[in-house]
Amino acid sequence: DDEVSFPEAREEDAKRPGRMKKRTIQAEVWFDGNHPMILQREGWAEPIQEIIERWDVRGRWWATDTQRHYMTVRTERGTFELCGDRRTRDWVITVVYD
Repeated sequence: DDEVSFPEAREEDAKRPGRMKKRTIQAEVWFDGNHPMILQREGWAEPIQEIIERWDVRGRWWATDTQRHYMTVRTERGTFELCGDRRTRDWVITVVYD
């Protein structure tokens, strides 16, 4: 099981991610239209407080067309990079920032 610890955030670090830990953690992102509202993982769900950055990746990876949407978001629990597959609508947490 992938356990992730979330250290207390310091006020001066609130706006910028620090060190990162690469992960692949299944997650769900709940949207209101095109705006991500809730980040959910087994055992918890939290409102997304800030969308720090968004970008798309489109192309061919091996023999499969890929369309992925990435976001860096902040919740009370921490700052996360998320990756969503536009075709399947599956989401994973790919980076956890300290």
